[in-house]
Amino acid sequence: GSAEVVDEIISDPRVGFKAWYNERGLWGQGVYFARDAVYSVECPGCCDECFDAKGNRMVLLCLVQTGLPTVGEEHLTRDMPKVHEEMRPKITYDTFVDCPSNPEMFVTPVGVSLAYPAYVIHFS
Repeated sequence: GSAEVVDEIISDPRVGFKAWYNERGLWGQGVYFARDAVYSVECPGCCDECFDAKGNRMVLLCLVQTGLPTVGEEHLTRDMPKVHEEMRPKITYDTFVDCPSNPEMFVTPVGVSLAYPAYVIHFS
């Protein structure tokens, strides 16, 4: 989380968001995105090193393609569960969320480019 990391994330528009993902999380393995910026800012350790050259904090505002979400669980990995085993063609969920009716946290699977940085917000 420094200015260099932010530059790396947004450096290649063909790839979109280059994921530094967690290997284990509350709602599954993947890249976590919060609906509300306050989560990233107030989360201990989440934004401790996200400072620009002037000492202002930085946060990325991303466009995240959530598709068809399902509630995540700790053991889930990038192999997304199927919507229904009997469906043809087989349709899988696209992302994990914390709550289906009012999601605050979105998790995109590892190796799938579903998030694109839109703005770098600098604040103090």
